[in-house]
Amino acid sequence: LDAALIEKHGLPAISQILKTVQLTQQHRGLSALVLGGTTSAKEKRDAKQKEADQAYSAMEEIIRKIDNKTIKEAWIKPNQDWITLRNQVSSGSISVPQSYEAHTALVPKLLVVNDLIGDFYGLSLDPNVDTYQLIQSMYYIQPYLTEELGRMRAKGAGLLTKKNATPEDKMVMSELIVRASERALQMSNAYGKAVLENPGLNTKLGEATKTADG
Repeated sequence: LDAALIEKHGLPAISQILKTVQLTQQHRGLSALVLGGTTSAKEKRDAKQKEADQAYSAMEEIIRKIDNKTIKEAWIKPNQDWITLRNQVSSGSISVPQSYEAHTALVPKLLVVNDLIGDFYGLSLDPNVDTYQLIQSMYYIQPYLTEELGRMRAKGAGLLTKKNATPEDKMVMSELIVRASERALQMSNAYGKAVLENPGLNTKLGEATKTADG
């Protein structure tokens, strides 16, 4: 019961860091379009930056309240990197490849914060096999899957704007597809272990899982 209560208390923080990751990923794709010359995407990019700014500010407040030295130290760099990056994109002082690389370097730092917050609230130590595997699937594996997919989206957006793909570009895309497939398999395996322990979960989550796999 204590473990469940602690986990529940941590869910808002986990939800907020994952939202911050998602908005950063979306901003990466829109930045690729705008920096590549697609002016019609500028308004959406600007709006996405505002959303992301709000998410980073909300995360800053949450981490201040958590008051954990390790989490605070892990948060400093990605928060600073976001400020620098969004200013560079806004001013157009960064190229499409540079923007892609900077966003892609930023997201893993956010995912480290996600992992640390999950550990702080005991999500990585859930005492029940079924919920432990669900937590692994949702909070520890899925974010890395979405990052592989996000990289594919941003890389693809950049290629579409220049209407050309070098052999190196094609190799990168192929590697991203492979890694995304591996992450999807990991997530599916963790979910399968949860259902094996608690078949009733499939009644609630089976259809959604099939949709996601499709």
